[in-house]
Amino acid sequence: LAQLMQIVAGAWSMALTIHEKMSRQPDPDVTTPLSPDEIFTITLYSFDLGHLHPAKENFYFFFNKVALREKERAVVRAVEPYLAVLHAAMAKLRPRAGRVFRGISLGSVAEADQLKAQYEIGTQVNWNSLVSTSSDPQVADAFQKQVAGGATGVSFVIEAVCARDISKYSSLPNESELVFVDLPSHFLVVP
Repeated sequence: LAQLMQIVAGAWSMALTIHEKMSRQPDPDVTTPLSPDEIFTITLYSFDLGHLHPAKENFYFFFNKVALREKERAVVRAVEPYLAVLHAAMAKLRPRAGRVFRGISLGSVAEADQLKAQYEIGTQVNWNSLVSTSSDPQVADAFQKQVAGGATGVSFVIEAVCARDISKYSSLPNESELVFVDLPSHFLVVP
């Protein structure tokens, strides 16, 4: 983690500030207080710089797509220490149940059609990454964007059983983010 802390000093600084705040006002939604390293992993996970950098330079994109979905061995080995601490941190957060929302932007009409075919009612879907959602539907809507050909992004409404609320530790607390941490995360498509 030390190398990541140096590379993404802004996330480390945020994590230390959050840890100091939690030392003064303990979080009732954790089973055991999180260490600065554990807070850093959550802060870094939420440290989405997509609006500043191309996706390939974005840690969130890199971590979820390249390391978890595509499972490139060298990348997975490189992020294993980070992933171990992140899972330890998430395990300390009490599971939350309730309705959450996820917005996904799509690049084309063909991509939208392909996605629809994967999500037929009654189908079990597995996502091989951490799944970020929000308790605020407007946040999910913001992740959708208009694309060529009249297609738009997709919004999922999910009845969560065990999502972890990371908003108090996030670099973007206004996103009201809840994360599914099981790999893969399983969902059943219902009407």
